[in-house]
Amino acid sequence: MRRNKARIPFVLQPGPAKGPDGKPLLYAQLDPTRKLSLNELELDIRGYANYSMGEFKRLFEVFAQLAGKYIAEGYRIVTPLGSFAPKLKMTLPATDPALVPLHPWLVWSSYRRERSITLSKSTSQGARS
Repeated sequence: MRRNKARIPFVLQPGPAKGPDGKPLLYAQLDPTRKLSLNELELDIRGYANYSMGEFKRLFEVFAQLAGKYIAEGYRIVTPLGSFAPKLKMTLPATDPALVPLHPWLVWSSYRRERSITLSKSTSQGARS
């Protein structure tokens, strides 16, 4: 993979955590003024490939719609740009799967449930031997 030798502009922002001297810890953030719109990106893409104006934008819009649909169904979408997945968060800490509250739109994955049941059975059988 080719390494990027360009320098990336950034700004420093104070974070919520405090350092040993009581001052806020700093974190680096990309320069927020450096943005490209989809139209600007499409103009640049046309210089590299033979696409008609609007073709990339339409493809990107269709991808965004389909990605949203599949993410809402619980799929992870893996692309050369990275992966896209729903973010799940536990509402309460739990150590027992039976105590995990489920929202109406969540269901147990059969893979994980069967795997955890198999693991717990093999663990308990191993303890008896």
